[in-house]
Amino acid sequence: MSFPRRPRILVVLFLFPFVEALSQDSVDVGFRYTPPTQQSSLYLVGEFNNWTPSDPKLAMLNQGSLWSITKRLALGGNPSGAVAGAWQFKFYTGAIPWPNDPLDHHFVNDGNANSFIYTRDPTIYQLLPNQHQPIVATETPTITAYIFPKVGASIDTATISLQIDGLTFNALGAYYNTSTKLFSYTLPMALVNGSHVVILSAHSNVGGPNADTV
Repeated sequence: MSFPRRPRILVVLFLFPFVEALSQDSVDVGFRYTPPTQQSSLYLVGEFNNWTPSDPKLAMLNQGSLWSITKRLALGGNPSGAVAGAWQFKFYTGAIPWPNDPLDHHFVNDGNANSFIYTRDPTIYQLLPNQHQPIVATETPTITAYIFPKVGASIDTATISLQIDGLTFNALGAYYNTSTKLFSYTLPMALVNGSHVVILSAHSNVGGPNADTV
């Protein structure tokens, strides 16, 4: 009388590869926000939850002045979104207007000014300093960014490179923290006063390259 069990076993065997394939087309993004005033609660909100405020699944964790949450997003962005390849988002504090991400230089230049993030393999988030930050008062600034590989992958640290005004620095893997996903590199030479172009590039062990420019 073992026949009724066989279909159940077959369903499970076919389900696991399907779920794994779906997760591999996603990236876990660690969103971070420091509000200018003290908050009792804070939520991530965006296209991925139909802009629903106070979504309990998107309640951010308070870490002192910093609030954070990790959200899994599909690679390639919102298929029906206004920004191709990206997901738009903001933060919800209970007040209007909803703040965007002041450390993310990607935002929609309209009345809403939604922040957005390109979800690729890997995904680069909060590349700093950028054009939204105050003037940097040092000749040797520290370049930082979060680099998230897609689910099931890892960053190929040997591929991380930084270009400053056309000058390229390669093999910067030692400046990437695989636990926090934070890249942090202080320039070894002094920059002259003025504007500069910074390009950060990286591969995952299965994908890439991806780059972001400020």
